Amino acid sequence: MAAFRAVPNSRVRVREFPVASGETFTSGAIVLMDSGEDIAEVGADPTALLGIALGAATSGVSTHVDPTKVLVAIAEEGSEFLMSGDNDPVEADINISYGVVADGDGIWTVDGTETTAEVVHVQDIDLLRNLYIVKFLAAVLQTQGV
Repeated sequence: MAAFRAVPNSRVRVREFPVASGETFTSGAIVLMDSGEDIAEVGADPTALLGIALGAATSGVSTHVDPTKVLVAIAEEGSEFLMSGDNDPVEADINISYGVVADGDGIWTVDGTETTAEVVHVQDIDLLRNLYIVKFLAAVLQTQGV
């Protein structure tokens, strides 16, 4: 089964940001704000992030009305997101922190094997849709002043 693209669940602000030149990512990508205040996709085991891209970008051009910008669901301390995982969620995952990983299609998922480079905290699970309900950890949030 294909992974579900990460989306906001509750208490999420959405803002428009310029896409960094040459950036390519899918809708649902975890993004950060670079030093030029443009957004770019995070790398493996991110230590800083802004939120979830709500549109795709190819070579710095997005699918948004303004092709140089993309909407981002900003990850803040109270924000919740729905994410797939590398494994189906189970009750024992609730209240555990995990890392994240991009699959071969560029879709970011909860990495249930990563407990060192933690990025998300599992608040709850949706067994019907096989989804994690997560909050991004305060230590990785890049939202001060945004």
